[in-house]
Amino acid sequence: MDITIFADGAVLSIPIKSLVATATIAPAEHFSWMAPTPRYSTLGECVDHIRLREPGSWEIIIERTLVVVDDMLRSSGKKMLEIPMEIHLTTNIPRQRGTSGSSGMILSLIEALLTIHGADKCFDTMEKAIVAWKIETDGGTEAGLQDRVLQAAAIDNPKTTAVFMEFPRTIRDGSCQFKVLETQLPQLALVLSSEPSYSGGVHKPIVDRLIAGDRSLAIRFHQLGEYAYSARNCLEAGDWSALGILMNKTSLMRIEIYGQDVLGPINMALFEACNAAHCQFNFTGSGGAVVVLLLNGDQSYQKLKTEVAKRGNFTIYRL
Repeated sequence: MDITIFADGAVLSIPIKSLVATATIAPAEHFSWMAPTPRYSTLGECVDHIRLREPGSWEIIIERTLVVVDDMLRSSGKKMLEIPMEIHLTTNIPRQRGTSGSSGMILSLIEALLTIHGADKCFDTMEKAIVAWKIETDGGTEAGLQDRVLQAAAIDNPKTTAVFMEFPRTIRDGSCQFKVLETQLPQLALVLSSEPSYSGGVHKPIVDRLIAGDRSLAIRFHQLGEYAYSARNCLEAGDWSALGILMNKTSLMRIEIYGQDVLGPINMALFEACNAAHCQFNFTGSGGAVVVLLLNGDQSYQKLKTEVAKRGNFTIYRL
């Protein structure tokens, strides 16, 4: 089915290099895998997380990735090794905080499997990003391509500090145009909620409206794209003040698009904390976290810590 969404788009994304997913593969006596196991303090907390969890456990994600990589290898004239292996997956990326924890794990496993088969150079950044995206969306997760492009680009080029992506309507194969940036970044912080959010509940209604031809919504997304073009120029010029203004405009537009009820009290608490600290910010993905610009360095960081502490259980990372 040919689905046309009447909205051009652009995104400026930065990789958070202190949050990583790792896949280690080694010969073993028997084939096995070890995946991250969630830790819960109570049975009730476990149930709450299961209700919010996106489709697909780690086991299902690993199984789907193995099958897809086998297809990739076959397309390049290679075959999966017929020897027992131990796959060990680790990550410190929190799931369901808008920081792409699932796709980070998928891409790390794809890269590790391709590497041990000598096929890591057979596929470019976009091909690997699209494969990771399809593994998630075929499993029922509502997700966009941009996070996967960012992560795949950072794997292929460790010097990546940002990726600028364009999504013109003329591209109909599901890909995008992108440029890797190796420019200096301003001082930033990441604020994470202790509670997960289900991104499908945020993204799906918006996607449905765009597919249905909601022109007013398409115009807003086009405006977000214009902000991204300007933000790229600010980043390359080192104009942090102008970049901060654009970050705030983007966050306000996201609130207008999704609505406070959909974004929920956690995201709105982060919004209030950043405003009270006089720090510009933007939401990450579906929310549950924000990236904050620290224009005044340590002074901004201390104000942010004070305001965040007043509003709930959040963790702050200085980037």
